[in-house]
Amino acid sequence: MNGVPRALISFATLALVATIVPAPTAQRAPLSFRVRETSGIQRTQYPVSARIPLPKGALTEASQARLQAGGADVPAQFTATTTWDDGSVQSLDVDFNASLEPEEERRYQVQLGQPATTPPAAARGLTVDEQTEIVQVGPMKFSRSGVPLVASVAYRGEGIGHGRNGVTVTDAAGKRHDLGAARAPKLEVQKHGPLLAVVKYSAALLIDESYATPVEVLMEMPNSKSWLKMIVTVRDPGRRLRDIALETPLAFDAYPWLWDFGTDSGTYGVLRSASDGVTLSQTASSAGANRWMVLTTNAPQPRRPYETSAGSRVKTAGGWGHFQDVKTAVAFGVEGFGKTSGTYSIALDGQGQTAFRFAPAEPATQHQLTVYLHFVPTPVAVGAATNPTSMLNPPVVVLDR
Repeated sequence: MNGVPRALISFATLALVATIVPAPTAQRAPLSFRVRETSGIQRTQYPVSARIPLPKGALTEASQARLQAGGADVPAQFTATTTWDDGSVQSLDVDFNASLEPEEERRYQVQLGQPATTPPAAARGLTVDEQTEIVQVGPMKFSRSGVPLVASVAYRGEGIGHGRNGVTVTDAAGKRHDLGAARAPKLEVQKHGPLLAVVKYSAALLIDESYATPVEVLMEMPNSKSWLKMIVTVRDPGRRLRDIALETPLAFDAYPWLWDFGTDSGTYGVLRSASDGVTLSQTASSAGANRWMVLTTNAPQPRRPYETSAGSRVKTAGGWGHFQDVKTAVAFGVEGFGKTSGTYSIALDGQGQTAFRFAPAEPATQHQLTVYLHFVPTPVAVGAATNPTSMLNPPVVVLDR
């Protein structure tokens, strides 16, 4: 369209927020956008999610929409996230999977008032079962109390072990608080699938008798990948918190356990006992004085530096890696690692405990941490399906206005 700009918006793997202004209701013209692969990685059934605001009366039911590419229907999931006062859809989420060659671009159209002839079928058992104490989404289970937060992940046997499991914060006095001190916990299903399921945990985390911080965790699960994306948001209007962490215990078989981090050299090593451990620590500064360090603990030796960003090395690590035994692996990634001033850390230990932490350089009124855990078999394949960099660098969407 001549004279009308195009908006280029990057989206986080499963949570793209796209702004599309549809044609007037009477015309019911299709809403057109393109998905572009920009990282040089082949994408196979890669999850895409778009949020489309609609004018009043444009769409009465979310099910009365369809997605097409090249004139053919594309299996898609439509969810009305908000509605107008007349009941029509105000905000429409469109979830689907896209297979793209490196640097390929593909155009899609959303048709309003024209439901798809064949609805998408669930894959990987992505069905939701809401029980009294837990909510189960396919092979994953979440506790309504938040203790533990992720109760089970059973793709190839149980993937969750025993240990700290959920959100923790540290206050200005250095005291640690976890979801065991949460008030009014609530677990609700926001999307039931079949292509994307989203579960939201919320509570008020008690810091002391007079102060509590609201905590929210969005947990997203696509049907096409065996990963879990967790977006943690903690609001702290009193600026009393010094860090936020997401901790998950993993279950592995016999030692040795291999680990690696996304540094410029691909730092890797081995844990051989329950007392071993490794931590990647990244310091980020607004002045550009970034640096990272990998510290290891190998009993009976004390904790010591293993590798650093000394000399001419790249000063910001990738914020991703793998933790694995001979049968299974967890590919992990932290969104925005090293981008905001503060200290980031990823800690793995010989009991399977993982901890992803961020301490901002200055007290803030809101803290956010986004972590991906991708449960895959070993040996880990090199490609878009299991490479954690693909989770952190999804395709982009070009919106036709």
